[in-house]
Amino acid sequence: LYDRLRAYRPDSSQPWGTLLAGQAYMKAVVSLIASASERVWVSMNGLRASSASRLHPLMHALRAAVDRGVEVRALYQHRAGTQTDRAADASVLQDWGIDASPWPIRSRLHSRCITVDGSHIVVGSVGWTPRSILLSEELSVHLHDPEVACQADARFDANWTNTINGRRKLDEGSSFPRYPSYVLRAVEQRKLESAP
Repeated sequence: LYDRLRAYRPDSSQPWGTLLAGQAYMKAVVSLIASASERVWVSMNGLRASSASRLHPLMHALRAAVDRGVEVRALYQHRAGTQTDRAADASVLQDWGIDASPWPIRSRLHSRCITVDGSHIVVGSVGWTPRSILLSEELSVHLHDPEVACQADARFDANWTNTINGRRKLDEGSSFPRYPSYVLRAVEQRKLESAP
């Protein structure tokens, strides 16, 4: 199946992606954010923005991107903790010029996704909390795939608009494909080949 999928991949000679966990995740994402020239969009359950956090390299990378004139937006689910903790997160994001919006409490943001310049995406289970990066067994993948990144950007932009306008509703279905088109084509091809 891998060879069949590879045949549908536009640049099939290149690796599909890089798996990231723990400190390797933090190092790779900081580097990716540092390479951004247009935009960094973050959709994150468990975003700990406190400047005292051991995850300060991620937050400082976002701040440096803002300072370079990169558009930085963050949709985030309030982390567990006190109202003071949540207020500290919002304050850090605002003070650093990061255009941020907390996810409405009536639904849940579960994604952990970063897109950069419409061509890179990091998605998986790694959240921006010390527990997720330093203690838990979490895994994300970095893809340099404009098609997939653009799909994620479209989803982010729709969520951003709805959240900012106070219209966020539970998903009742989505027009966004779950899988990249080359995967869907490979699955269809497989069905055709196995048909009697």
